[in-house]
Amino acid sequence: MAPPYDFAICIDAGHGGHDNGTTVRGFREADANLDIAGAAVDALAADVRLVLPTRVTDHFLSLEARARMANAHDAWMLSVHCNSLPLWSRWISQARGAEALVHSYASPGAALGRVVLAELRGVGMPTSSQGIVERPNLAVLKLTKRPAVLIECGYASSGADRDMLDDKAWRLRAGVAIARGVLGFLAAEVVRGHGAAAV
Repeated sequence: MAPPYDFAICIDAGHGGHDNGTTVRGFREADANLDIAGAAVDALAADVRLVLPTRVTDHFLSLEARARMANAHDAWMLSVHCNSLPLWSRWISQARGAEALVHSYASPGAALGRVVLAELRGVGMPTSSQGIVERPNLAVLKLTKRPAVLIECGYASSGADRDMLDDKAWRLRAGVAIARGVLGFLAAEVVRGHGAAAV
């Protein structure tokens, strides 16, 4: 039986290998990204035509290679990351919560990001004061042909966020929440008459 949605998405676990991402008090972003992205891939597998992980082990992959992978399969890109501020930042005590980084506020990637952020709130991660953030020069947003969004799943520099990000069970719940966001977005597109294949 064909999956419900004729849709291809690349789920990118940011960083990896020698590229740790942010590291705070024993927390390593690359590991959290891999767990969250892996759970999202597993939760989406039965419902979309193609879900493509950029990495399933702790290895380095260039940003260009990640974009090429999505483009080769005409797939949307959802890149999983965790945020952080340096200890000297004047905002460190205030910065927490998930964000969606997008090419533009009006992009389909931003619409997907809003739904994903809502689902992450459902597993305890608030949305940051910024919420949706325009970052058109980020490689995974700029080099991909189809819509893309980079999800910052929380701030490792925030003790409250890090307690969740450092928890293996929460990471798996977050990945499932991201998958629910993708499926909710697709369902809404079908209701609006766009069709999953057209988004």
